[in-house]
Amino acid sequence: ESYGNGIRHDLFLGITAGFILANNITIRDHNGVQGNFAGYFDQTNKVKNIKILDNDKTGLYIYHGTTTIESGRIYNNSGGGIRINNGRTLIIGNVDFNNNGEYDIFNEGTVKYTALSGNPVFTGGGTFIKLPESGITSTVVTGTSVTLTYQAFTDQPGRNISSVRVYKYVPGSENPLNNIEDTLIDTKSGPGPHETTIGGLQEGERYIFYTIAVDNQGDEGIKPLDFDGTIRGTLVEIQNISLQSGWNIISSRTIPGNTNLPDLFSEITDNLQLVKNGEGDVYDPSNGDNDIGPWEYSQAYRVFVNNPVLLIIGGTPIDPGSSPINLKEGRNFTAYYLSEPMNIEAALASIGNKLELVTDINGNIYWPARGINSIGAMKPGEGYIIHVTEDVTLVYPSNSN
Repeated sequence: ESYGNGIRHDLFLGITAGFILANNITIRDHNGVQGNFAGYFDQTNKVKNIKILDNDKTGLYIYHGTTTIESGRIYNNSGGGIRINNGRTLIIGNVDFNNNGEYDIFNEGTVKYTALSGNPVFTGGGTFIKLPESGITSTVVTGTSVTLTYQAFTDQPGRNISSVRVYKYVPGSENPLNNIEDTLIDTKSGPGPHETTIGGLQEGERYIFYTIAVDNQGDEGIKPLDFDGTIRGTLVEIQNISLQSGWNIISSRTIPGNTNLPDLFSEITDNLQLVKNGEGDVYDPSNGDNDIGPWEYSQAYRVFVNNPVLLIIGGTPIDPGSSPINLKEGRNFTAYYLSEPMNIEAALASIGNKLELVTDINGNIYWPARGINSIGAMKPGEGYIIHVTEDVTLVYPSNSN
């Protein structure tokens, strides 16, 4: 971090030879009496989550070498955002600009860019190159495997897509500077659309998948990041639900990529007798009849199996605090969204005095008016029958709470 009234260039990053990696740089509120730049980058640098804010001069000068900026915000610099020296290169993406009418990038060298927001103002006589873009268009999770469909494009004149790469990482395992633990899953030639299936996903893990495209000149897109430097891609979570012999009431904390019931239960078909929803509609695997329709993640389902089995459901994790469930007066077969058990009183606090009774598959009850609570805690994978006195919206606490 660099704040205050520096005398010359207030932040100098770089060495005479080598490669600098940096994460979370802030250059702010500089009005030094010498020099024209609040920040000054030399040689080869790679930066994630840079904030260049409220300087009374140009925010950053790329003096030598090549600088890569993967994410950040560049706001309110009265002398402009970034200036690139003649013959130097800036590779930039996932950056939000707003410099109040001043230029955002003054380029005397080469700028390669993608995913810039704020309608940045470009000026200078240098070269501007739009990097190729790509993305995942669909995700289907079956058991412990995920199938991704993805494609790439470029609108840079004279260029086309050479290949697209698919990467996987587990949130929390990344190196904060360059994410060296990211795993290359697959590479396909051409723009696509392409399809790749990844197996061996683990219960309780969250995975993010993203793509990077390469054009015919060898330029590649920048990793998709939020402005704060966190990886943005397709998030997948695997949930294991243990079913006991006989009847179960189940629910999922993920939104399945494939909501077709025969596909969702395909791994346990040999033991599956019947699935019923709260309205009494039935899916019977013995004859393929399905009156239920697709899986609705806000609902709970009664499932009858012949033997204890493990049902695996994968998909996009549900954010409990921002995923309301509309309950109708009377009985509701309701999903539980949180990733950990929670005391039922706290979990259902948003219903207030409209809550009458809750039961589970084992005959336990929560009856607040009588002070009875044999359920204790609500648990992931289980479903609950919730009785309310009038129409009401249930909002679970967030997982962090």
